[in-house]
Amino acid sequence: MSDKSYFEKKVYDIDFPVQVFYEHRNRCCLYYGSHWHEEIEFTYVTEGSVIITLDQQEYTLSKGDLLIINSNSLHKAQCISAPYTCKVIAFRASDMMEKFAIQNILFNPLIQNDPQIDYYMERIFDECEKQNIAYKDSCKAYITHLLIYLSRNYMAETLTSKE
Repeated sequence: MSDKSYFEKKVYDIDFPVQVFYEHRNRCCLYYGSHWHEEIEFTYVTEGSVIITLDQQEYTLSKGDLLIINSNSLHKAQCISAPYTCKVIAFRASDMMEKFAIQNILFNPLIQNDPQIDYYMERIFDECEKQNIAYKDSCKAYITHLLIYLSRNYMAETLTSKE
């Protein structure tokens, strides 16, 4: 994506280059307009349903569904049942796993009802909420494990050769 008018610049802490947050809506609405960013973004629905348009293709997500928004993909979201809640994780691949970034892996966008993904999302959000000693390192480790799991099970293509 090269149109800078839709570009979203994410800001990170130096020691924690990840955004981990909830999105919640009490009514149906367009809750974010078209935009793109360099980061990978995971949207994991925990309640309600949403339509996310990703690179001109619509995906309807409900509880237990994960949408992976690869780097530089134009996307927008419309809540279609309320209340709606999702867990969102955004990060640059290079900050999480060097080999992952070098291989430039693209994932299948929609993953439905995979209990292993639920496990990782619960651990990541639990670490960030409780903020126990070394929670940032633990959170990054769980994200790395999730990336490895996704790479082994839901990779669409690799834009560079494997090492």
